[in-house]
Amino acid sequence: MFGTFRKHSTTLWVFLIAVIIVSFVIFFSPNVAFQSSPQQFSLNIDGRDFNRSDLDAAHNEARIAVMLGMARNPESNEEANMSALQRLLLRGKIAQYGIHVGDETTAAWIHRRLTGPTGPFAGQSFEQVVELLKPQGLKADDLQRFARNQAGLEMLIRTVVTPGVLVTPQEVEAAYLRDNEKIEAEVAFISHTNFAASVTLDPAEVAGFYSNRVAAYRSPDRVQVHFVRFAASNHLAEAEQALAARGGLEALINTAYDERGTNFYAGLTEAEAKARIRQEMIDQNALAVAKRKIYDFINGYWDTEPRSATVVATAAQAAGREMKTTEPFARDEVPEGLAVGPEFVDAAFKLTPSEPYSSAVVGADGYYALCFDQKIPGTIQPLESVRERVEKEYRENRSRTLAQEAADKFHAAATNAIAGGQSFAQLAEQAGFKYARIPDLSPRMTDVPDLAVPVDPRQIASLAFNQPTNSVGAPNYLADGMLVIRTGQRRPPSDEEMKEGMADYTERFRSARETEVFNEWMQQQMVLGGLQSFFSNPGQ
Repeated sequence: MFGTFRKHSTTLWVFLIAVIIVSFVIFFSPNVAFQSSPQQFSLNIDGRDFNRSDLDAAHNEARIAVMLGMARNPESNEEANMSALQRLLLRGKIAQYGIHVGDETTAAWIHRRLTGPTGPFAGQSFEQVVELLKPQGLKADDLQRFARNQAGLEMLIRTVVTPGVLVTPQEVEAAYLRDNEKIEAEVAFISHTNFAASVTLDPAEVAGFYSNRVAAYRSPDRVQVHFVRFAASNHLAEAEQALAARGGLEALINTAYDERGTNFYAGLTEAEAKARIRQEMIDQNALAVAKRKIYDFINGYWDTEPRSATVVATAAQAAGREMKTTEPFARDEVPEGLAVGPEFVDAAFKLTPSEPYSSAVVGADGYYALCFDQKIPGTIQPLESVRERVEKEYRENRSRTLAQEAADKFHAAATNAIAGGQSFAQLAEQAGFKYARIPDLSPRMTDVPDLAVPVDPRQIASLAFNQPTNSVGAPNYLADGMLVIRTGQRRPPSDEEMKEGMADYTERFRSARETEVFNEWMQQQMVLGGLQSFFSNPGQ
């Protein structure tokens, strides 16, 4: 992902982070995996103890890794929490191997991997990168800690892997030839939408389409929950007093300013930058105060029987808080009027009458304690109430079927015509398909200028290189249309291309092998450290 987006603007990265966060924030919460009890706890991983703050920090680092394209989105709560636990394990290993990452090394990593000429934020300041992360509740300290640990991880990889990696010239050459082979490809594409206008909305067929898919037209389940909010803004004064009482606040501010450097706060005077650091510290401490208070609050009623909303309301009143109730909402909705995200929704849908309480759930403005109110089951919606949607989906379904029939017909005609010496391009034009020719398609190709078909070149390459030479392949089903590929001759890279490209390819090949070896080592350490059995034995 770094290579793909390296030359794009910061605006694109803002968009990417916004898109990514919707899909994974629900998974990156320690509350999701550890909400069976809100009590203070510790984790022992590979003989080292970690507390709640350590786990929170690891979750934040895992989130940053996904945002920066260094890790893929988790697909489950368990996978997301395992990512955080792996980071704690690696943190212990970095210390075990005596690896120390200083400020200069951390700054160098940030420049090399983020803000330098080849980084995804080239030309941007560290502060500007932080601004992209702030809407997700992440701070400068999170990114700085992430960078420090990533630099340490790279040093750990070199320590662990180097002695065990063996890459022969013959192996690299064979892989280079395979990855840089070229093939001539002609492609014909037809969109489903080409046939939408020709679809007739026959009432009987539409009704039958609805009947066959009636479960798809069920309204979603909804839930309604009670909540008590501990807003961070209510604790700013307390947070500031606590910081002042600790002493050395000015020294901490000066240290943070010196470590971040003047480029971190571009456009601000030193006094303005330090004022911002002070406010960041107060805000962060206020959130920590809200978190501590809400855990104390939840602990106060967690074991009270019978468990009910009345218990929470009584506890809220005693604490000078107010219990409120959301409007009913579905899984793909956020409760109206609350500064919360998918994490709140996920926690709400986990509640039941027998397990009515959540642990603390973080929001943009503080922490929330949830209590089950009711679950409203979805119902099958009659055809008349969803007719517009049914007709739209019927038209799309028929359009796909017609596109498939057209592609099958074109494939049969092209196979016979090509054998007789006719042009694939002319046949595609006659059949109403979009046509493109890629004379030097390679497995590693990511971009084809002015490509006349709306298909990713990598997808075309994947299909073409799995197709016999000089053949017309069977139609390929894509999300928005049908694709037929004719392949020509395959050609190996020239001697000159190999001479120019082998050095860089060898380095990347060796790096990939190092990653493979490190991953094998990591799997062993996970077993030895107890991570593999953690979720099946959460009490260990």
